[in-house]
Amino acid sequence: MREIKFRGKSKGTWVVGNYIKTGMGMHYIIPQNVIANDVPQFLVSKESVGQYTGLEDKNGVEIYEGDIVKLFQGIYLLPHKIGSIFYDQEYFGWAISLIVHDQKAKISIEQHFQPLIEVIGNIYEHPHLLEVQND
Repeated sequence: MREIKFRGKSKGTWVVGNYIKTGMGMHYIIPQNVIANDVPQFLVSKESVGQYTGLEDKNGVEIYEGDIVKLFQGIYLLPHKIGSIFYDQEYFGWAISLIVHDQKAKISIEQHFQPLIEVIGNIYEHPHLLEVQND
């Protein structure tokens, strides 16, 4: 069973924990495993919130929704492609959105792909990475 947690950006810093959206449209991350009397909460940008996929990349870095990853040769014979992580309703799971031969494509993330994936940024801080030519 995978760990359920989220990440969001608060005042320029990434925080990880439980995600709460209030009825007033405020978005918070509350760190996990805190003492009940002193529960810190961090107001985060809605756009920056991403769920943990339960997977790590080839370097042991946790992979979150919205991460930009580099795929190394081996995944469907795609040499060094760049894509972003999202939840795919069709596959009922996490997938990578990328461009292959000038066409949008998506591939499902499976645990056996982990050694072939490296997190290189995220769509919130580094959207320019997705503009890299995927030859």
